Amino acid sequence: MYGDAAARYCEEAAARFGLEGHPAPAGRAAEGGERPCGPPRRHPLSPGARDPGAPGPGFPLFIVSNCQDGYIEAFFQAHGLGKFFKDYENPGRTGKPKGDNIALVVQRNGLKKPLYIGDTQGDYNAATQAGVPFLHAAYGFGHIDREVPHVDAFADIPAAVKRLSPP
Repeated sequence: MYGDAAARYCEEAAARFGLEGHPAPAGRAAEGGERPCGPPRRHPLSPGARDPGAPGPGFPLFIVSNCQDGYIEAFFQAHGLGKFFKDYENPGRTGKPKGDNIALVVQRNGLKKPLYIGDTQGDYNAATQAGVPFLHAAYGFGHIDREVPHVDAFADIPAAVKRLSPP
């Protein structure tokens, strides 16, 4: 599952699967906070994300975001990325905070070994509230106030997921 890093992951997945011209949500709240969704903007992809021959991640993908209702759907529709994600949730649909929405996606999909990948303290706090292990995307927009498993590059995510959430 992905939080604030979802847009960056979507961009990188789009590049990996040969899609071009993919925007990311704009804006960022105070350090450790959540980035609000807003008009699309472009930002550079992480190294390794453009390898067109790379296989898919090999595990199911989900998004839990603080975006308003309709934003994720519009992003999927505009860029053809919906097929890569099994489910998603946001407070615009449920009226619930991120931690509750993470738990909802876990329960709704019968996930036995979920792993939440995020890049802010808010992501860590929400995953902890939901009782879901957390992987910090340290190349993202925030930092975490304690030692947690992390990756320094997008390309490191599949190996970290296999290590932290083995089949």
